[in-house]
Amino acid sequence: MSDWVALVLGLVAVGLLGRLGVEWGRYVRGEHVISGRQLGLRVASGIVLVALLAMVAIGVRLEFGRVQSTAVYWGVSMLLAGAAMMLAVLDLFQVRRSARRRRAEIYRRISAYIRQVSERRSAQQAGDE
Repeated sequence: MSDWVALVLGLVAVGLLGRLGVEWGRYVRGEHVISGRQLGLRVASGIVLVALLAMVAIGVRLEFGRVQSTAVYWGVSMLLAGAAMMLAVLDLFQVRRSARRRRAEIYRRISAYIRQVSERRSAQQAGDE
């Protein structure tokens, strides 16, 4: 059973690294809308998740001799899981910040367009009189 768990976690890690490589390639080619800081957060999150997956895959196969070593091993795994969650929250804050910036830019463009249309109509009405 633990062999299957390790295999599945290994496949998940390979998929995660593959997807991270695709994201990196999109960013390098300029096809991505995220910032460099956000990409850095995602890379760090991917590294933490792969390390966590490796620890779990190895941990299900290990037989610990003492309770203390078991507690330390799985405690470090829990710290990695917490770090992954914190990185995800930081990434979410970055997404919200960039969404607010984009929304503000859209509102600025729309208001500039409305002003232009209004000025044109005013100029046409003044010319018609």
